[in-house]
Amino acid sequence: RDLSLKRPFLVFAIILMLVVAIGVAGYRVATEGIISRDWRIHTFTVQSAIQDVRLAISNAAAVRREYLQLGDIPSLKDFPKSRDQAMEAIQRLRSLTVDDAQEQEMLSHVEALAIERMDLLQDSIDGSQLRHETLADQSGMEVKGLQLSQNCSQARHTREDNEQVLLQSRQQMSKQMYEGTLIVLISSFLLAFALLA
Repeated sequence: RDLSLKRPFLVFAIILMLVVAIGVAGYRVATEGIISRDWRIHTFTVQSAIQDVRLAISNAAAVRREYLQLGDIPSLKDFPKSRDQAMEAIQRLRSLTVDDAQEQEMLSHVEALAIERMDLLQDSIDGSQLRHETLADQSGMEVKGLQLSQNCSQARHTREDNEQVLLQSRQQMSKQMYEGTLIVLISSFLLAFALLA
């Protein structure tokens, strides 16, 4: 008779334990999903800003090349805009990675290279305007520009690779949390089934 009175309480306790386990598991899965999504968005935003830096510098180089080859003075109005866009993208990157000292250090290197590259492009334009230098006269500047461009590209690729590694690490952690939650949930069901049998 004592057992028949305790059985409903035992069933109630088991059902309550299952409901709590399902609630906790659901909360963990939802929370991890949101965090994982936010990190993916963050990574893609950083990668986009990196590409914005590359694009702005490429646009400035194209404006300079167009001016030197064709003498297209109106196109020079786009040069300061490209410089501003590159610096804005670098500032956006800085704000996106403010919590990572290593990324900030690497970004300072990218920023220094970008400024040096933009200054070299400006010097080339000034040399053409003030000293009437041709592309042939600026061959030394071309070589230095190519070296700076390669250094910038290498630094940007390193940043992109770092972001990709971070993304993969975060995805792996989310997967492990999800799997752990499923194990807890399945264990709860098995325990409840064993206790009720």
